[in-house]
Amino acid sequence: FEAACFIESLYHMGIPMINSYESFIYDFSKLKTHEALLEAGLPVPCCYSRSSSFKPDAVRYPCVIKPDQGGRSFDTHIVYSEHDLRLILEDLPPVEYIIQEYIQPDLQHTLRVEVVGEKILSVFERTMDEQGLSAYSRGSRYKKIRRLSTPLEYDCRKVMQALNLRMGSFDIIIRQGKHYFIDVNATSNYAEDDIETNGFNPLDDMAKEMTSYYNACCDNIASGK
Repeated sequence: FEAACFIESLYHMGIPMINSYESFIYDFSKLKTHEALLEAGLPVPCCYSRSSSFKPDAVRYPCVIKPDQGGRSFDTHIVYSEHDLRLILEDLPPVEYIIQEYIQPDLQHTLRVEVVGEKILSVFERTMDEQGLSAYSRGSRYKKIRRLSTPLEYDCRKVMQALNLRMGSFDIIIRQGKHYFIDVNATSNYAEDDIETNGFNPLDDMAKEMTSYYNACCDNIASGK
C-alpha cells in the first residue's frame, strides 16, 4: 500500500515513469486488466463472476478461479462442477477471486511473450502441469520459439497500447487457430538462468529502454515540453 501511494504521488506530480501509472494499477487487478482488454476488442476468456458476488447460474464448466491480484498461479484452480467450485470457495483465503472461462489449449503448453518498448523480446512455449496450469512455480519447462504469427504479434502490440505498457509479458492460449490473452504482467521476473534460456541477457534490453526513455524525457524538458 505504501508503494501504491508513492507511485500515485509521482503520477499526480507529473513525474515520468518507465511503465505508466495505469499499467501499475492493472498489475494489481486481473479483472481491471480483463475489462481493459475486452474494451479494446482483444480476445480474452469470458469472466463469469467474482467470488464476492458468486452467481452459479452464470458459470459454465470447466472454469478457472484465481485471485484478482496475485501471480505464479497461487490459489488458482481449474474446476469441473458447481459442487467442487463451492467447496473451493469455502476454503480460499478471504480476498477477491474471479471466475473465468477455461480454454483448453490445442497442445499442452501456453505461450509467454516478453516485450520491451516496441520490441517482442522473446517468445516461449511453457508446459502445463497435470492440473492443466502453466507457471514457473509449477515446474513448467520453457522452450524458445522463433516468432509469433502476424495477427498475434499485432494483438500483442495492441495490448501494450491498451494498457499503456512499456515493459512486461503476456500469457496466451492457442485454441483451434485462435489466441486468447489470459494474463498480463507489468513486471517481468528474470533470473540468472533466463540468460541461458534466452541466449542473451534480457536486462540489457530493459536498461537500454530505460536509458532511451530517460534521455527523451530530458530532451522534452530542455525544449520546454
